[in-house]
Formats: sequence, C-alpha cells, structure tokens
Amino acid sequence: MKCYLQCADRYIKKMGVCDLALLKGCLMSLGMLTGLSVALPFRRKARNCATLLFVMTYVPLMTGFFQHIREESAEKRRAEEEQE
Repeated sequence: MKCYLQCADRYIKKMGVCDLALLKGCLMSLGMLTGLSVALPFRRKARNCATLLFVMTYVPLMTGFFQHIREESAEKRRAEEEQE
C-alpha cells in the first residue's frame, strides 16, 4: 500500500491545475452518485457524515494553501527589496 501512495504522490506532482480540477470533478460526481444511492431513511445521516468529512478535509487544505500564498508573497517582497 505504501508503494501505491508514493507512486500517487509522484504522479500528483506532475499534474497541472487542470488535471487536478478534472480529478476533483470526477470525485465530486462519484460522491453525488453515491449519495443518490443512499436509501431515503438514511440520507440525513449520510448528509451529516459527508458535511463533517468535507469540513474536516477542506479546512486543513485551505489553511495550507493560504499559508503557501503568504510565504510566496513574502518571498516575492524580499526579492523585490533585494533588487532595490
């Protein structure tokens, strides 16, 4: 399993923004199809679990992304100051 994860890491590093957008769209549609297949009495529980999972994954991803943006901005400012 570790080998597959390492291979996936290397593949993702080669992907561009468009490739990642396609992957996200694919996973979103898979999630929607899965949600539509949940029996009516269990849909509320499934929705609550999906919402919790979304929040638990989205917040760390966006936190890391915004931190990356801040770091790039700081590096760019430092490079501009050094040129002056």
